[in-house]
Amino acid sequence: MRLGEWVWLDLANVPGVLDWVAFVLGGAGIGFTIWQLLRSRSALVAAQKALEHTQSVLIRNQLLAVLPPFSELSDRLDAAMRSNSREEAEQALSRFCYQSSEAAALLKNSGLDHTEIVQKMVVTTRAAQVARAGLFDNEEMTVADIVGIAATTIRDLGPEVHGVAVVIRNDAGGVQDVHG
Repeated sequence: MRLGEWVWLDLANVPGVLDWVAFVLGGAGIGFTIWQLLRSRSALVAAQKALEHTQSVLIRNQLLAVLPPFSELSDRLDAAMRSNSREEAEQALSRFCYQSSEAAALLKNSGLDHTEIVQKMVVTTRAAQVARAGLFDNEEMTVADIVGIAATTIRDLGPEVHGVAVVIRNDAGGVQDVHG
């Protein structure tokens, strides 16, 4: 149909069967793409949950390995004081500082509230560092005089650390079913 030079309706440009098939396939392709995006999003959420679970299990297992030796370190420090051995005391204090710092960092990241014990660990670690620094300053003082305060705070911390280890070991919420 023409109106002067202008073509008002050109039936030669009407979509054919192949045009409609392409349109339907394109719509199906877009629908499939959206469906795949939604599936990959749910897979990402599941992967994030699995990662969080794995991290909590790793932290829990590391804590169970790090916490028990605290009483042994206290015993080693007591033996060093009895034998007046500065080297043994230095080794025990050094090991305690390392162990305590590691345990405090793991407890902070465990997802549970262990603020009180972490603060006690920090204070006790600081006391151990001060005692360790003073071990070789004054040869006339006995090891017991130098590290006595630190040894007492380490001894006091031992049962609390053991209690935390028992709670972590027996925590039923520590091992959860990822798929459930």
